[in-house]
Amino acid sequence: MSEQARLNDIFAALSVTAPTALDRAAGLYEAKRIYEALNPRARRGGDRRSTAFRGRDQSENISFRSHAAARLGLTPRAVELDIELAADLGDALIAELRGNAVVADNFARLRFIADLDDAGRRKLLARLATAKFNDALIDLGLRRELDAQEALFQSIAGRLENASARTLRRLRDLIDRKLTSGRGTRTNTAA
Repeated sequence: MSEQARLNDIFAALSVTAPTALDRAAGLYEAKRIYEALNPRARRGGDRRSTAFRGRDQSENISFRSHAAARLGLTPRAVELDIELAADLGDALIAELRGNAVVADNFARLRFIADLDDAGRRKLLARLATAKFNDALIDLGLRRELDAQEALFQSIAGRLENASARTLRRLRDLIDRKLTSGRGTRTNTAA
């Protein structure tokens, strides 16, 4: 099978089926290697600065991320993030994670695993055989356990980042009313 046919097969598989996050990242990573071998001048999107190339038609020098984004209906940044993820995971770890339903379709979990050192990855993958992802992280000391009230607080606090001043004032008034009416207060409240 020619390299161009292999590239077309990868794009067909990524566009026809709904691939997992891992399959999409691995597919795009492989497609990038093939595309850049077939189009060596397209590695950086062409030469736009030098006077020697300024007048020439460089429409064929499309970068892989732009080509893949247009072909798959993704943003160039999404393509770039998937390729970075696959590069950080490496071929051996991608093959190992392919059958793991807990992490294969979750980009954030895959990114977390990619950012761990090799020993941390081994421990986490071994623990995932018997525990849920978040429980495994807590057991290994990679994430602290939150009680329900702390989780609620962090969820609300995270959403307030984008709130306008008017919305914040309305929330403050609502909280004041709840506290003065005695509703919404529990004996085990965390500060």
